[in-house]
Amino acid sequence: MELDEKIERAREIYRLRTQEKLSLQKIGDQYGLSRERVRQIIWKYERTYLRREMLERGELRIVVMGDLIGLVSSRMHQIIRIAALQSYPVQSFIDRIDLRDILNYPNVGVQTIYALLKTFEKAGYDVSHLWAARDWQNYDPSEYRGKGIGHRNLPNLYRIPSLHAESSTGSEGEGLPAI
Repeated sequence: MELDEKIERAREIYRLRTQEKLSLQKIGDQYGLSRERVRQIIWKYERTYLRREMLERGELRIVVMGDLIGLVSSRMHQIIRIAALQSYPVQSFIDRIDLRDILNYPNVGVQTIYALLKTFEKAGYDVSHLWAARDWQNYDPSEYRGKGIGHRNLPNLYRIPSLHAESSTGSEGEGLPAI
């Protein structure tokens, strides 16, 4: 089954559950799935595909970095979660981030950054200054190749230098602007 077919099936299952108010068991019987699998499909559709569709239509408002969950790759989601950026305002992130800081994290490369910037643009944010060549002038792909995710080789995710540069406290994770 191709991705488009899976999304269409998930959309139909979601519609049956939310609009026709069918039980998980009835939907499962109709598609030959267990109730638990139907629940998982509905959860995934709400968390990922529905949010992406709403973003495309301009119906989803992204204010804090945590709102990106389900819209960005699992790599970017992991950085947001581990660096405790869920409540960090998106506009502050865009204004203060140096993309080379993000490229220091394992398994994050140009494609991940590209997808993040495209998501910001779809949400209505101006990221034109981040597309500028000066932000990529020191990028050397060989420097980042071969880094795997693991606790031993994770950089200090609590201190993204460009986000914490104005922090008045010396402790990690503090000094971030709050909403």
